[in-house]
Amino acid sequence: MNYCLYCDTPFLQQVSWSTVCGLGEEEQLCSACVNKLNKISGDICTVCGRMLTTLEERYYKENLCHDCERWDESAVWSGVLQQNRSLYEYNEFLKEVIARYKYRGDVELATLFHHGIQSMYDKHFQADIITFIPLSQERLWERGFNQAEEVARILPECHRLLERLIDEEKQSKKSRNERLGKTTPFTIKKGVETLIHSADIIIVDDIYTTGSTVRQAGKVLKHYGANSIRSITIARG
Repeated sequence: MNYCLYCDTPFLQQVSWSTVCGLGEEEQLCSACVNKLNKISGDICTVCGRMLTTLEERYYKENLCHDCERWDESAVWSGVLQQNRSLYEYNEFLKEVIARYKYRGDVELATLFHHGIQSMYDKHFQADIITFIPLSQERLWERGFNQAEEVARILPECHRLLERLIDEEKQSKKSRNERLGKTTPFTIKKGVETLIHSADIIIVDDIYTTGSTVRQAGKVLKHYGANSIRSITIARG
C-alpha cells in the first residue's frame, strides 16, 4: 500500500514487469492527483516550450510564439536562451502543489518531479554543466531550502554558478518594458569562471512564466563566456 505524497490517500501501485523486477519508479501520487497534472505535449513553441494549443493562431507563427519572437527582436536579449522545456502546464492543481512545496516547506514534494526532470534531461538535453536559479540569502533563510536546487541536484554536474543580489517583484507583475530592461539581479559565484567559459549550460527553475528570470541568469553566464543557455522547469505558466 502506498500513500499519496500530496493528498495522503492510500492506493495500490500498478504492477508491471518493471516493478516486479525492481526497476520501475515507485508511484508517489494517487490516480486522482496524477489526473490533475497536465503534461506538456503536442505542438509546442520551439523556444519556450509553451503548448501552442493554448494560444490563438494569431499569437504564434511556424511553431514560434510571439513572446519568444519579441525576445529575439530585442538587441539586449536576442539569442540568450536557446530553449526551455517544462514538464507540466501550470494549472490550478500544480499551483497548489508548488505553493505547498515552495512556500510551506514541504521539501519532500521535490521528489515528485525528480523522475520527470531526469527523463527530460536524458531525452532532450546534453550539457557540460547544470545549474539553478538561486535565492537571496534572506529568502533562503526564510524557506530553509532552494526549490530549484532540490530538483536540479539529481542531474549530473550540478553546480551553483549564480548568486542573487536582490529580490525583485514577480516578473508576471511587471510590464513588458520592465521585463525587457537591461538590469539583472544575478551575478556569478566567485571561483566558477573556468567552469562557465565555453560551457553548454542548463538552468533549472520551478516555473517558466515570462522567461525573464532564466534570460537574466543566462545573460550573466553568457557574459562570462558560456557557449549556450537552455533551461528546464517543472511548470510552464
